[in-house]
Formats: sequence, C-alpha cells, structure tokens
Amino acid sequence: MRAERRPAAVTLTVVGHRPTGPPRAVLLAVGCLTLACLWATPALAQSDPDSPLLTFTLIAYGASAGADLGATGYCLGAGTCHEANPLFRPFVQHHVAVAGAVKMTVTGVTVWQLIRHRQEHPRAVFWTTVALTALNTYAAVRNSRLK
Repeated sequence: MRAERRPAAVTLTVVGHRPTGPPRAVLLAVGCLTLACLWATPALAQSDPDSPLLTFTLIAYGASAGADLGATGYCLGAGTCHEANPLFRPFVQHHVAVAGAVKMTVTGVTVWQLIRHRQEHPRAVFWTTVALTALNTYAAVRNSRLK
C-alpha cells in the first residue's frame, strides 16, 4: 500500500514586526500635563478652591488615566505585559474592554469625589490629583516601553 502524503501547513510570519506602542506625541502631552501640574503656583491652587490650576490638575488626571488605559490595553493585546494591579487583574482576564470600562468608571468616580471635596479641602484635592496624575503617567510611560 502506498501512504498518502498530506501537504504541510503553510504559515505566514512577518519577520521583524514589533509593536511600537502609543505615539510619542501622546506620551509627551501627558508628560507636559504632569509637569504643568507640578510647575506653577501650587500655593494658589491649594488655597483657592475655584483655581483654574486645580481644575487643570483634575483634567490632567483624567487624561493620564486615559493614556495609562491606552498603553496598558495595547501592551496587553500585544502580549508584552500583564496587569500588575491586583484589583483590576480579574477584569483583564475577561476582556481588555471590560477592564477599560472599569478603570474609567473608577477614574470618573474619583474625579467626582475630588470635585465634591474641593471646597472644603483644596490642598488635599490638589496634591491627591497631582499624585494620581504622576502615578498614571508613570504607568503609561512604562507600559509603552515594554516590548
């Protein structure tokens, strides 16, 4: 008897393709927002609850959370990283979009609470927002560098 010969499976591989991460312009913008939060007249933002700088730090926090979400989602999709936050890890295991929705919901609730308390505690709100912005920016830059 003659053995049948099956054709070998054909695979297509792109050689030298590496994900590049989010555009450098996004990371530069988030970094500039963070520096601007730390740069000018924090005393005014700490004492005046209606300070435009305090409003700017809240906006910068939301933008840095979005940058972290984008960088994390990209590297998770590329398989070059894993979620380090134990609170968000179960959501990432289901789907990246679910984790993104949860993260931005938490960010929205945090901003809402900070706005709610900015009249009574402008100094605490300012420094909390600066710290959260710096943390999200660090995470976004770190995740964008993972290959």
